[in-house]
Amino acid sequence: MRALLEAVVERDPMFGPAFNNLIQAYLRTRDFDLGNALVGRVERIVGETDDVNQSWGMIAVAQGDSARAIRVLRKLYELNPLNTVNQVWYSFALESIGEFETMIEIGVPLRIAAGFDHLGQYDEAQAVLDTVPIGQSGNDANNAIIRGNAYHFMASGQYDEAVRYVEENFASLDAMLQQFERTNGSNSGYLAPLAYSYLQAGRESKFKKLTDALAETVARREVARDKSYGSIINSISLAALTGTDEEVLIHAQRLIDNNGIGVNVFDTPIFDRMQENTEFQRLDAILVKRANQERAKLGLDPYEPALPDT
Repeated sequence: MRALLEAVVERDPMFGPAFNNLIQAYLRTRDFDLGNALVGRVERIVGETDDVNQSWGMIAVAQGDSARAIRVLRKLYELNPLNTVNQVWYSFALESIGEFETMIEIGVPLRIAAGFDHLGQYDEAQAVLDTVPIGQSGNDANNAIIRGNAYHFMASGQYDEAVRYVEENFASLDAMLQQFERTNGSNSGYLAPLAYSYLQAGRESKFKKLTDALAETVARREVARDKSYGSIINSISLAALTGTDEEVLIHAQRLIDNNGIGVNVFDTPIFDRMQENTEFQRLDAILVKRANQERAKLGLDPYEPALPDT
């Protein structure tokens, strides 16, 4: 697929769909030199278009340069607040530095729900998720919907609700796994939080089915040379769910080595077992320190976690 996109863009660098998909392919493999060269080439031809500036912002997000990403993507949002792709990437950048209230202000529904979940405002998150029922959109959109719900149920401790959600919306767990399976291992962000909920709900056999699927996606993403943030988080989560502390630390170090940044990357129940591990605490502190450095570039105070609603 990447070779095909490269051939199309070589013939017509201004063909938007191919250009945008190729940029995202480069981000997955962290081929930033290729991405920068492509965006620069197109910019020299067409100038500062929305696609060009959005791509600069996406690259900045993937490189952990959140302040630069926010400056670029905020400007685009102000010019065109209905550009959903830009909203999503702008939201990712804001999320990395803990600007959850702004996420809620500018995001699409699933990103708004994530912002509420990060703030511990679970009723508000559920109300938003209720506006995007699964089954009325394409497969990728449905995957994003189940990912948002899986994270919400895990974060809010509603483990039985996670099981009920799957049972009400799919013929079986196997049918759900088959529906969202991809040969390159993507579309798998829902597996870890859902697996955790199934484990807490006492569904051990289905927990194993979910973690087996997660292990398969991790292997597929390695074959596809996927070094994206989501791919690394999958590996860390799998280790936390089924592996040793040392395996968790190895993959967490990969996140550090690949420009990882975030105020609450490990602030989920999946990583509760690691919270007393001093090396894990050190790695988490690096992620938070980087986020605060980016906040300082934007004139923001250091991040302070919000108290959850009670």
